[in-house]
Amino acid sequence: MKEIFQNNFKILIILLIIMLIGSILRIVYLDDNSFWTDELLSICHSNNINNLSTFFSPHCGNAHPPLYFLLLRFWSLGGEGEFYLRLLSVIFGILVIPTAYLLGRQFFDRKICLVGAFLVAISPFHMLYDREVRMYSLFTLLTIISLYFFIRALREEKSIFWIGYTIITILNTYTHYHAFLIILLEWVFFIVRYKYYKHLLKKAIISQFIVAFCFSFWVQSFLFHLKHSSVLGEDVTRFPTIFGAWIKPCYLFFSFSLGQTIMPWNYKIVIPAIVIFSCTFIWGIKSMIKYKETLLFFLLSLFVPIFVGLFITDLMPRYFVFLAPIYYLIIAKGISSFPNIKVKVVSMIIITILLSFSLNNYYTGREFHILANVDPWREVGMYLKENVIEEDIVFNIGGVPINYYTGFKIPILRENALEVLREDLQKKKFKKVWLIVSNTKYKRQGEDAIKWMNEHYHLISEKRYLWDPDYTNKKKFFKKNFLEYRIKIYLYENRGGPK
Repeated sequence: MKEIFQNNFKILIILLIIMLIGSILRIVYLDDNSFWTDELLSICHSNNINNLSTFFSPHCGNAHPPLYFLLLRFWSLGGEGEFYLRLLSVIFGILVIPTAYLLGRQFFDRKICLVGAFLVAISPFHMLYDREVRMYSLFTLLTIISLYFFIRALREEKSIFWIGYTIITILNTYTHYHAFLIILLEWVFFIVRYKYYKHLLKKAIISQFIVAFCFSFWVQSFLFHLKHSSVLGEDVTRFPTIFGAWIKPCYLFFSFSLGQTIMPWNYKIVIPAIVIFSCTFIWGIKSMIKYKETLLFFLLSLFVPIFVGLFITDLMPRYFVFLAPIYYLIIAKGISSFPNIKVKVVSMIIITILLSFSLNNYYTGREFHILANVDPWREVGMYLKENVIEEDIVFNIGGVPINYYTGFKIPILRENALEVLREDLQKKKFKKVWLIVSNTKYKRQGEDAIKWMNEHYHLISEKRYLWDPDYTNKKKFFKKNFLEYRIKIYLYENRGGPK
């Protein structure tokens, strides 16, 4: 008994150390970057939740269920800065570490689960989404707990686990629509293992009936989102590469492995990463073959959501971050299954070093796949606040965060940007005109506006923010618009009329 206590105590201490490492990585420099558009949408949505009616009402600009935004509403009572608001997601992200360990313990020994927890803790992929004011870390946490309760409910047949599973699943459906992919894979697993768990069919159906009943209060809002946004498949071109759709799941596993702060053409990192992660993943799957239920659980958990996702939604990595802990547990199993202790140690060191490169890029703002995460809106806002005067007019093509960081009420111009600009300038003569161009979606509109302004007004100054060193390669491999400089600010002067 004493020996068991000592072993458990050691495991607890190691797990706490891993959580401490994960906590430090998630908290350090938390407020370095400005809020980006999606984070401001979260803040806006949370501010709109004032009562039960507004909780169940859809938000036009943010097509997600409302649980995270309700929690953010209460959390924001304590502050509104970047560090504080992001801390809520950080807490959820830290809690994913021990829950991944607990889920792994349903299948593997302690050492494997500790390795899996460590990979979650230092994951650059998790780091990105655990440190923003969005629902992804909460969604991941609830998903892992849901799977944990589901497995324990099947194996131990205790009502407490079915109750826990039902409650967590309800919360998950109110966090992200992809929670239904989790329910789907759980039912596929149940059906495949029906011979062993058929006596639990009644409890399983009751739990799903309760989940469906509770979600029914949100169905009207879900249909609104489905109609007015790209919740399910309306916009599946946000990752349009020259290689076709098959590259999307490959990119998903790339993101699981290295995060999104190593560019695919950084071969010095990517090639060793492909080798080590492929080998450990394959070896992990191979080592599960003699344990059919374990193999089924991990294969279904990883591939059912991805396969279905190919048909109903876009395989953007952030939408599938909830699968990353499953992936890391497979990698951990692969490492532990290598026959030689030296190979285990070396492979773990190599993976840690590779992830450290990605983490370094993350903290230094390099090789971000999604540069919107690091757009310097705080700096831009300070510049405009110091220089724009009341007699000036400001035109903003695409930059949502600018109003937050300036306190100005600048309308966002989109498809009809040039028409609005010309009409406003014809109504009244302004001494100075500011033009802010920052959205890749409206790149052509921005170029047209710049051309027209250069023809009719005198350019005084131009400021450029955040040069993209990967601009050329992105244009080469992706069928979408990119900006060489993420934000440009033009200042024009009216010297008595057009030039």
